[in-house]
Amino acid sequence: MDQVLMNYLPNAFAFMYVINVTNAGGLQKDLKDKLQKIHEKVESLEGGSEENNRLAECSLFVCNKWDLVPEDQRDETKKYVVKKLKECWPGANLDNQIVFMSTTNAIKAQQYGGVTKEFDDLLEKIKQIILKAINIRLYNHWL
Repeated sequence: MDQVLMNYLPNAFAFMYVINVTNAGGLQKDLKDKLQKIHEKVESLEGGSEENNRLAECSLFVCNKWDLVPEDQRDETKKYVVKKLKECWPGANLDNQIVFMSTTNAIKAQQYGGVTKEFDDLLEKIKQIILKAINIRLYNHWL
């Protein structure tokens, strides 16, 4: 799967990564290595640093299984996730690019015809990164 991702990166207009937040905040060394490889791959493309900036702006990190993180550890876990992502994903405005949610809770709410706040937030952020990516592409195309 990693090779498929790497081959597709030159065509990607946005990037979304789902993190299992229950495993050490979801940011084990292998995830940091993968994000670093993605960063290096994009940097090696024509217009690399510009592409990295675009991908950093149009990225979204979904921290899943949030319901399994104890209430008293959530603030600490959020700070840890943001800190670690900043280390391995430079150039991103992570305050607006991370969603903490439980897909289990979202599915339960959907079965009853509702939508959780977290799922609604995810949909809004997906919309934002897609619109941002379209605007960046249009701007670059007409330059």
